[in-house]
Amino acid sequence: MIRVATEGAFAPWNFTNPDGTLGGFEVDLYQDLCRRMKVGCRLEAQSFDGMIPALNAGKFDAILARMSAPPKREAVMAFTESYGTTGQTFSVLKSSPLVDLLEKGKSFSLATNEAGAAAAVKELKPMLKGKIIGVSVRCSSERPARR
Repeated sequence: MIRVATEGAFAPWNFTNPDGTLGGFEVDLYQDLCRRMKVGCRLEAQSFDGMIPALNAGKFDAILARMSAPPKREAVMAFTESYGTTGQTFSVLKSSPLVDLLEKGKSFSLATNEAGAAAAVKELKPMLKGKIIGVSVRCSSERPARR
């Protein structure tokens, strides 16, 4: 029996349905992988902050939850190839003077186009000066940009 953890609180990747069951892309992926491997699996919700300690304590055999792979995590666990990506974006009120931010609709990858991303940030910087920007706590968007 392979024991798998997911968060159950990060839609559309994983979420908890009103009846308490887990749903989302990662739950569908989990079901497909277990079916293809022809093995028994058990999926359990686990708070994101407790996933890595629970994995290291042997509570789970695997984690299936959208997670970046910074060196600190790679030092204590092995990662597969990425099965998806979600970029970071700005969201503003439709009435905001920032509704027409420069570079709207464009994506920049720090992995493949660091120069393009740096140029876009340089253009945006004056527009964002003095603004308050909120980010999700303890996620990759919280880390300050490299300087």
